[in-house]
Amino acid sequence: MRKIIQIAYGGSGIFNCMTNDTEQNSGLFGLCNDGTLWKLINFNLTNRKGPEWVKVVDIPQDDFLGIKEDQYSQLKYVSIGELELTVRAYNALRNAGKSDLYQLIQTNEAVFSSIHNLGKVSQIEVLVSLFDFLIKSYSLIEIKNMPIFKGNLGRKILENKEEK
Repeated sequence: MRKIIQIAYGGSGIFNCMTNDTEQNSGLFGLCNDGTLWKLINFNLTNRKGPEWVKVVDIPQDDFLGIKEDQYSQLKYVSIGELELTVRAYNALRNAGKSDLYQLIQTNEAVFSSIHNLGKVSQIEVLVSLFDFLIKSYSLIEIKNMPIFKGNLGRKILENKEEK
């Protein structure tokens, strides 16, 4: 589910040298947890009336920080809270520094199985919840290629899900 994580008000002016006029424009912007940017526009058209959030066209960005993006990078904006885990499993992941789904899917089985206070039952809970969340946006092949599902327990979860 898309959620606004940051909101801002912006204004701009465009000077027209032919008419010596300045056109003023302002608006409310929302940055969402999936990395999309939206603007609140107040329509006054025959077929559209009132305020409506409109997605801003994706703006190409240079990789000025040298950070390489991959197909799972958008998961950096999704908290592990979205998995609706038990308090025990959630706290164990948070205490291990796994606060978003990107960090979680990049975890290999050795690290995952050694997380303090995350026993076998909690590990299964996390993997099942994670799979159920991911399958809405990713193919089974993409999920199989995630490090967290490459270990024995991850493969068993995937086999069980494939049978259903």
